[in-house]
Amino acid sequence: MMAEVINGQIQKNRHIRPVGAVHIASFESSAGSLRASIERPRIGIGFPDFLSIGPLWKLDEKIGQSRRYEWVTENINLEQEIEIPLKFTNTLRELEDIPSQVPIHIWYGNNASEQTCMRFLLYLLRDKTNDIFLINSTDLYYKYITSRDEQQRIFDTSQIGSKNLKKLFEINQTNDPLCDKERIQMQLEWEALAQTSEVLLIWSNGEIKSVPAYHFDLQILQAIEIYTNSKKLKILSKPGG
Repeated sequence: MMAEVINGQIQKNRHIRPVGAVHIASFESSAGSLRASIERPRIGIGFPDFLSIGPLWKLDEKIGQSRRYEWVTENINLEQEIEIPLKFTNTLRELEDIPSQVPIHIWYGNNASEQTCMRFLLYLLRDKTNDIFLINSTDLYYKYITSRDEQQRIFDTSQIGSKNLKKLFEINQTNDPLCDKERIQMQLEWEALAQTSEVLLIWSNGEIKSVPAYHFDLQILQAIEIYTNSKKLKILSKPGG
């Protein structure tokens, strides 16, 4: 693929600009917010996929990436699906390019996609000697920004505004980086996930769990029914309805 060849050449020939830290998020939208909130010099990397949906088998290898892309193409109607393989490859290159002397901050929340991605990232970074810090955005948000009783619930990092992301980062700077034992444990958990054939994951009771593909069907049908009934009530409540 010509685009991949060109990107490979760019990687070989470019000079890495000085950075103070690298921030990695599980969603591209979250990475955009981090770029806006964290002072330069810094690099923000967003992972271009939702890992709670679709196969994870051998995702750290080309064969697994190809199989996942085929599944996404066949099962999910995404306008940007053609861009996913190239974005995925570019993200892997960005991770390879991280200078060895800078700290790495991985942002994640209490949901299956970000929890899975965090483990995948730690596996991909396993040969890096950088200090790696984990930032659980949802836990920190409820501890320092608002309570779990608030009407608006926060499930992932992309729901948190730039101003609050900056505050959470400043709070988290007193924490220690992951030790070798913690990094190895997360890598092992990823290796277990990468041997599975399931295509749907949920975050339940502090664990990533595989569920059948039809797990959310009933909830979807109930939501459709509620929406349909509400539309009918609006029609009936109109004059002459």
